[in-house]
Amino acid sequence: MALYDNSYSRAVAWLKILLPLLALGILSTLFLLSRTIEPSQTLPYADVDAKEFAREQRIGAPNYSGVAANGAAITLIADSARPKFGHPEIIDASKLDARIKQTDGTIIDIAALAGTFNTDTQYAVLTGDVKEKSSTGYTLATEKMSAMLDG
Repeated sequence: MALYDNSYSRAVAWLKILLPLLALGILSTLFLLSRTIEPSQTLPYADVDAKEFAREQRIGAPNYSGVAANGAAITLIADSARPKFGHPEIIDASKLDARIKQTDGTIIDIAALAGTFNTDTQYAVLTGDVKEKSSTGYTLATEKMSAMLDG
């Protein structure tokens, strides 16, 4: 190490050695003091079953939007959806919400516990405590509702 004539140069020379050693010490304590992770333990904030998702085909929070022939905008949103076994064109959904905005400005909101949607025929059947509310003030409650989504 060369001799320096002022204290600033001497301090910089020592800091070039001490700071990397300090950083190395901090990084080593990070790894030496860390806890081991149990791989079989589930995540504490995950409230879904990963094995169930791996076993079956399912879409989480699907969203379908389209425009009917009369110009009404249709939106379907569900908590989950899965294709029917052997019939991929038929989709079963749970906790369905639908919104139909007609060309005159009327909005119809529909909520149901379950629903089936046929992608070939554009036919939907909502079941289980179906509730409909219109922006014009009409309300409807039924157990089953059918709708053609393209007409």
